[in-house]
Amino acid sequence: NGTIYNSQPSINVTVFDTYLDTLWYRVGNTNITLTNNTEVLLNLTIWDSLPEEGVFIIYFYANDLVGNLNNTLVLTLYKDIKAPTIIIDSPQSKDLFGDNSPSVSLNVTDANLDEVWYQLSNGTVTTSNYTWTGFINQTVWNQVGNGTVTIKFYANDTFNHLGFANVTVRKSIWNPIILVEDPPENELFGLIAPNFTIYKSGTELNTTWYTLDNGLTNFTFTGLNGTIDQDVWGLFGFENVIIRFYINDSLGKIGFDEVLVLKDPNPPLITINSPDDGEYYADLPDIQVTATDPNLESVWYTIGGTKIMLTNGVSEPLDSSL
Repeated sequence: NGTIYNSQPSINVTVFDTYLDTLWYRVGNTNITLTNNTEVLLNLTIWDSLPEEGVFIIYFYANDLVGNLNNTLVLTLYKDIKAPTIIIDSPQSKDLFGDNSPSVSLNVTDANLDEVWYQLSNGTVTTSNYTWTGFINQTVWNQVGNGTVTIKFYANDTFNHLGFANVTVRKSIWNPIILVEDPPENELFGLIAPNFTIYKSGTELNTTWYTLDNGLTNFTFTGLNGTIDQDVWGLFGFENVIIRFYINDSLGKIGFDEVLVLKDPNPPLITINSPDDGEYYADLPDIQVTATDPNLESVWYTIGGTKIMLTNGVSEPLDSSL
């Protein structure tokens, strides 16, 4: 009584009665006649009609030729031909996780559950089997690297029926990438704030922003191109300016890149060495101009609409073609 079966149980009943008439058993509404002291299997039709997992009751009867009935023998047995059921409530397929092992909500059902275990695989590394204790061990999670990870769950019962379920998630352990493509390092700018172009790469990118004051003031932007805020740019004088760009993803991982540019808001200082202002000349006067600026590029003068280039600090006659 109380035995669990994964196949038809054998039945062998012995009745002691000189005038035995009939021996039979009943399961549900089906009666099956037995031969006294003879072993047979439980009727196959009855067995197949029973649920895959659950209790069933066999009632035994015997009567004699004068109608005396014995109906006192009852067996309560259990059928189990079903593998454990595993339902992964979370995580869902393609959910994204980072360095920390994911939380799992697992529902395993079986009347005769024995063991539950799990295994991780990313196509390159397949871990050993680990007993399920309600969470994925961090050490096990660390064994599989960046990319897709399949979490496989197994469960068996006392008859070694095996249940299986899996879910494939994404693992991102790398910070998102942001690179400053323009402006180049040490580029020179004046009063007008520079434009910029960045490159970004990563999984489930979230926000991009930049700062010129080490994070005291941040400016978010979208896309790959933009212009540095003019008001903030105007706060800087003649100095080096570090523009730092940031990017984060949905896991909160942050990547950054920076570029140092030069700002020169001051015009060159020009000294006219010759000719003197207001003088009269009978011949072509010499022109000598000295321009002072740490980022000086070129010096020239114009008469009418004509532009004539000069060598800084060098005396040269006025262009005779004018």
